[in-house]
Amino acid sequence: MKRKHLTSVSKLFTLAIGMVLLVPSCKKDDEKPRDTFEGAKVSIGNGKTYTWVKLKANGEPERLGITLTKGAMENLPQNPSNHEHNSFTLSLPPQANGTPFNHVTVDWNPAGHPPDDIFDVPHFDFHFYTITVPERLQIPPYEQDATKHDILPPAGYMPADYVRMPGGVPAMGVHWADETAPEFNGQPFT
Repeated sequence: MKRKHLTSVSKLFTLAIGMVLLVPSCKKDDEKPRDTFEGAKVSIGNGKTYTWVKLKANGEPERLGITLTKGAMENLPQNPSNHEHNSFTLSLPPQANGTPFNHVTVDWNPAGHPPDDIFDVPHFDFHFYTITVPERLQIPPYEQDATKHDILPPAGYMPADYVRMPGGVPAMGVHWADETAPEFNGQPFT
């Protein structure tokens, strides 16, 4: 009988020690400063996509990015003409207010897009917008109103090797590309 009692006491003591060790470790995790914040998750394929911002110690944004979770590249829409189902609008976390960006889109292009023989393979485009979603959706097709697309950034805002792509895309605007990129110099777009 004594032996059974000691075994029970021993088990309780082991459990109590484990809980004492567990509580301080949880407390440390709670006290650890959090410097990366995520935006709302959006379903894409068999996964999710979301934006995130990493803050410096002083609270200013240091990095801004997009994450595609495992499965996000599986079971994607395959209709290239249905842009509504191939474009995913992502909000930014409130902590990203110190950036110039308002929202992001992840655009899946199952058949690529123009110019032909360059970007005509399946790929994602990631767009960071400084305007609101309603303002972006008001961008007309280039053929309808080129003046909306011809408002270009002042000199010095674009990297030296970037050139304007022809035309403009509705609900997106003008695209720029690095003319030194491999796909503009005889290599396949990867």
